[in-house]
Amino acid sequence: RKVVERVEIERGIATLFLPDGGSFQMPEDRIREIRPIIPEAPPPPKIVWPDEVQPFVDYIEAAAEKHSVEAALIVAVAEVESRFDPFAISPKGAQGLMQLMPGTADELDVDDPFDPPQNIEGGTRWLKRLIERYEGDIQLALAAYNAGEGAVARYGGIPPFRETENYVLRVMERYERLVSTAVPGA
Repeated sequence: RKVVERVEIERGIATLFLPDGGSFQMPEDRIREIRPIIPEAPPPPKIVWPDEVQPFVDYIEAAAEKHSVEAALIVAVAEVESRFDPFAISPKGAQGLMQLMPGTADELDVDDPFDPPQNIEGGTRWLKRLIERYEGDIQLALAAYNAGEGAVARYGGIPPFRETENYVLRVMERYERLVSTAVPGA
């Protein structure tokens, strides 16, 4: 088994070119298999989480991996929703870190929305559903997370509500800032 850069075949003779610049020849019918070497992907960049995220990092990273949602997006949503307050309650009744409405929490089987692991798991699952519903359009998913799917459908996009427009903008800015601080291969 040899690693070669390229193979040229002419009149039944294969010339195999080596990475060091050398080459050798052999009958074409002696070659059993030629397959490309797929280089190993570098590890994804590691985000350096701010201090306020540290108590929740394990839950966020577990939910991110389980649901294939970027951890930085989960962090951005939790920051904008509650500023990482696991006991936050909005004027409309949304609860916990990711501000789950009671009906949404019930639908997601979140028994205690003030329990960070449950809230992050449920909020991430909800976010994933919305991302899939809007075919990967993060901004529409965020608009639905904030204003509801009905409002997004009614307006055919991000609803023209100042709160929702600002929400989407703030989450995206925070997300992009987190991603830009990632340390390659850390």
